Amino acid sequence: MFATRTTVMRTHMTEEATRTSTQNSPSDDLDRRRRSRAWVVPAAGTLVLFACMALVAWPMRPWGPGTTTPTLGGDPIAAPEDNLVLTDWTATPTGGAPTIGPKSLVGTQSLGIGQWIEADALSAVELAAPSIGRVTVKPGSRVRIKSVRQGQHWLELAQGEITTRSIAAPRTFNVETPGAIVTHMGADYTLTIDATGSGIVRGMDSTTAGRGASGSISARVEVQQGPRGVRVPAGYTCSIHPNMGPGTPLSGRAPSVLIDAVQRFDRSIGEPSGGAETPSSDPLGGLLAAADGADAQRDRIGTATTLWHVLRTVKGPDRAHVIERAAALVPPPSDIPGDRILNLDDEAMERWWTVIQRP
Repeated sequence: MFATRTTVMRTHMTEEATRTSTQNSPSDDLDRRRRSRAWVVPAAGTLVLFACMALVAWPMRPWGPGTTTPTLGGDPIAAPEDNLVLTDWTATPTGGAPTIGPKSLVGTQSLGIGQWIEADALSAVELAAPSIGRVTVKPGSRVRIKSVRQGQHWLELAQGEITTRSIAAPRTFNVETPGAIVTHMGADYTLTIDATGSGIVRGMDSTTAGRGASGSISARVEVQQGPRGVRVPAGYTCSIHPNMGPGTPLSGRAPSVLIDAVQRFDRSIGEPSGGAETPSSDPLGGLLAAADGADAQRDRIGTATTLWHVLRTVKGPDRAHVIERAAALVPPPSDIPGDRILNLDDEAMERWWTVIQRP
């Protein structure tokens, strides 16, 4: 009997639970569904918030899309912290403790536009660019990359000495100094600038440069300031003066008497009273007399090259005297009328230059 009562009670409780569950299931299910979805919206919002923060922060990451800065040549590269426009030039210390900007130059580093490389009396640096070649920066020098644009590379040498080993195409590699612009035209060179801005360019022959390209007739260095420009073939030197630009080129075999005469002539060009184009007759007369000397005659090509430049500097009747002396050393092509050279006709002067430079 007790077992029967227990069974009846269990059956009754089961029926009540079933009835209660049946009566409450729609609303309970809805509540449960609402509770199960309650975390979805906040979680989705949190994910969206984090995504936005990541997009904002991404350009500030070291390799994010916001770190690319185009060079002046147009190629995107990773930007440094100070937002310099980097170039394909690199600098490598080869001795001492040179600096790049305010920092020490340690190992090979990329160079940005305007960054000064300074080598003290015990330091040296090698600069390099794939399309240009190498530039050795000697002790006591201050140099920077001034511009790289549309294939044109411009360095600035404020003071010191550099030596080039260049593979650059003509007129694509230029070095600016306080007194003139030096342009690579196939010949390597050493360029020295002192604290006053004066200096000298030494064209390097193929043996010195270690290349055969500088042995060609057209291989040279061009030095220019304003309208005055000169050509410095391999084996020649040219002075640079802040007040007048390039001086008259001289052969490395020029006798001392001719060197002194050319220096006096160049100083007369820079004198305010003498004018930039017409030096006084005395310096010119001394130069022509030195060019007529026995030592200068032995270096016919070198002396003729110097007189070819002098001809482009003087005016009036002085030109005829210079032409006469230069033609005695290396005559111009016979089919060129004399008046064309007298008037500095470009084609005539270029053809005479080619004859003078021919081995």
